[in-house]
This record gives sequence, C-alpha cells and structure tokens, in this order.
Amino acid sequence: MKVPLLPSPARWALLLLTLFGSASLLAEDLSQKLVNRPWKLAKWQQGDQLVDLSPMKQGASIFLVFNTDGKLNGKSPLNRLSGTYQLEEANKISISENLAVTRIAGTPELMKLETLFLTDLPQMTQYSLEGGDLRLSNEGGGTTLTFAEMRTIGPAKQEP
Repeated sequence: MKVPLLPSPARWALLLLTLFGSASLLAEDLSQKLVNRPWKLAKWQQGDQLVDLSPMKQGASIFLVFNTDGKLNGKSPLNRLSGTYQLEEANKISISENLAVTRIAGTPELMKLETLFLTDLPQMTQYSLEGGDLRLSNEGGGTTLTFAEMRTIGPAKQEP
C-alpha cells in the first residue's frame, strides 16, 4: 500500500502564498473597482421595507465617491457631504460618523430623508460589488444601500 506523499514545507509555503495572495489580490481588485467612481443610490432598504425616495426632486440624486486617499465625498438628499472611510479585509468598510455636511434646509419630507440617510450611512460595515452595483449594509444586514455606478455625463441627446 502506497502512502500519499505530503507536500514539502516549500510546497506548503507556495500553496499558502497562492491561496492567500490570491485573496489579497481579489480584495485589491474589488477596492480598485470601488474607488474614484461616482455611485448613485438606486435602492434603500430597511428590513423588508423600501425607503421612499419620491420626495426628492426629479433629477436629484444621492451619490457617493470613495477617493483613493480614504476620503468620501457625495450628496445626501439636500446637502453635500464629506468624511473618511476605510476598507478592511473581508469586504468590511468603516465610514466616519462625523460627516461634514452643508446646511441647506428643505421640505419636511426631504429633511426626514436627509436625517435618515446621514444616520444610516455611517452604520454601514459591509460592502460588495455585484453585477455592477455597490451594496453597503449594516452589521446585521437589516439596512442596505444599493448604488449603481454613475456613467460620465455628456451632452443630452437631441431628439429629431
């Protein structure tokens, strides 16, 4: 009966480097797809309920840009925002709780949406890129913000 050969220490090292090196590259690839791109909020779910985005003016949008230097910029329902973020292993993200926000007021409905967004955003702890969408979710997955990548805005097409 032949006993299978166990890999030598060098083979184990190569195997581990291949496995963990690939995981590291995967995480790096994922972060490269996340940063320096504008992401527009497409869907906001809290538990089994969708947050109603209809109070926002037509054409208005909530968006975020994650910069390579760890800074976050964007727009909430009413105001511009900035802060910091940090990507961690295993698709973890931390977003600063103390976001700098301009102070533009709006209708009661928009103010409520603004407060809710600025409360939910720093609670996001997980991120994933699925089918071109960026998903941010909190620890238990009860709140999910789904963003679509915004395309470069060019001149509007004229209809004949």
